[in-house]
Amino acid sequence: MSSQKCAGRAGCRRKKSWLYACLIGAILLGLLQIIEFQTGYSSLRPLDDAQSEARRLLKFITHYHFQCNYTLQVGSTNRSHWPICLEKEAGMDVESKIVKTALVLGTQFDLDLQVERYLAANCSFTLLLVSAPPQVFPAINRTHHLQINIVPNDPADYARNSYDQMTLNTLLQRYGIPNIDLLRMAQTANGVHMWELLHFMIRDNLLLHVQQFHVAMYIDKLDEDLLYNWYRALHDLFYSQGMRLYHTSSRDPLCVQVTLMESCMYYLSFIRDPGPRSFVLYPPADYGEVDTEEWRLLDYVNAPQSECRKEKKIGRSIICSTSFVFPCVFLLIRREFNRDADRAYFGHGCFVHILVLTPTEDFLYYPISPRTKKYRERQLSLDGVISLVDEIGTIQLLDIHFPGREWQILSLLMDHALHKNASQLSMEASLWGETKHPTQIRSVYSQLRRLDSWGFHLFYSSQKNKEKISAEAGAVYDLTFIRADTVV
Repeated sequence: MSSQKCAGRAGCRRKKSWLYACLIGAILLGLLQIIEFQTGYSSLRPLDDAQSEARRLLKFITHYHFQCNYTLQVGSTNRSHWPICLEKEAGMDVESKIVKTALVLGTQFDLDLQVERYLAANCSFTLLLVSAPPQVFPAINRTHHLQINIVPNDPADYARNSYDQMTLNTLLQRYGIPNIDLLRMAQTANGVHMWELLHFMIRDNLLLHVQQFHVAMYIDKLDEDLLYNWYRALHDLFYSQGMRLYHTSSRDPLCVQVTLMESCMYYLSFIRDPGPRSFVLYPPADYGEVDTEEWRLLDYVNAPQSECRKEKKIGRSIICSTSFVFPCVFLLIRREFNRDADRAYFGHGCFVHILVLTPTEDFLYYPISPRTKKYRERQLSLDGVISLVDEIGTIQLLDIHFPGREWQILSLLMDHALHKNASQLSMEASLWGETKHPTQIRSVYSQLRRLDSWGFHLFYSSQKNKEKISAEAGAVYDLTFIRADTVV
């Protein structure tokens, strides 16, 4: 009987251990879900397999961040397919007499060097050619040939600056080059991956001193580690180095049309961030599906970046009253003039100015307070509005209520810096319309990040139609932003 009891006890112990294991597993799973919920969207999370990584990487390199309308591309057989951006806001002025620096890594087998010949012969450039032999590229004007191999600045590699190899850090220091106007990388030393070289360049912030960057990306096989390493390098190039993709090409057109990236060479062209006056479309969330784009946008909107000690409701707007300075000014942008609808903004000791955008893209000006000295006409052009805003001076609150066109209005403000004098900006914003489209959601997210780069941080966010949310209604939010230097 005693042996039977022992067997029974052992069985009970095993049963209890199994129950404890299940309980601990459930707790750990719950904790992981809580952590994932709290951390929100993560753009650097590894995906499940090589096909998913390839799909995400291809989405990244085929969705441009910046629209460059003016480019220089010399020769009809240029195998590199790297156009130089000449855009006024952020491009290169190749006709300027100011001497610029171009550094090119590659041989005649990697590049046809026609653009380099054009720059050396016709433009004010100091041209440093790494690995290109002098016999295929004569020393035109300020051309220098360097027969060395560029390797990553890996601290674990003690031979990185010996024999016939050198890091880019050492090269720039040796030649006294603080800034590079054009950096082209088409070749690395034997056994060195381009993504690895790029990784250490990003770690050392070398690309913060580069204006235009051209790099060749070769995918020899669908390996998830290789694909992720390239994605992480390009991701960091955008987020930490301020580089914006403006052109992608490949020797094989099929390489940019399908997700089978095997044995594909891509030529990527980046430009330094042009600043908040220019629109930059952020990279897709993962592979740019509606769900992931929505996840990223909501994660941003529901996590204010600034705080206010004392909020106050005025009209449709929630404002931070501790940052108000009297006498104050309200500037309201509307679809139509409705004194009754905006009456709640009157009587707070603030001057009120209302601008109504017309179908002809002019503005009708309704000063509730006395008119400014220079503006007595009702209709203003965009230039007139710019002058009006300059004359008004500091604006405590700029409020946008223009259902259906609020994002176009916000973009117009940022294009012309019409909000530069505002301390706070509030708007009723529809995050997506009746039909969700990933590019439209990504554009909204990009506009919010653009506003953030102007120094306006979200401090109030509230969904208006939470109880009746539907695919048709979309998601409508009341948002208020405060300029960072006015937070008290």
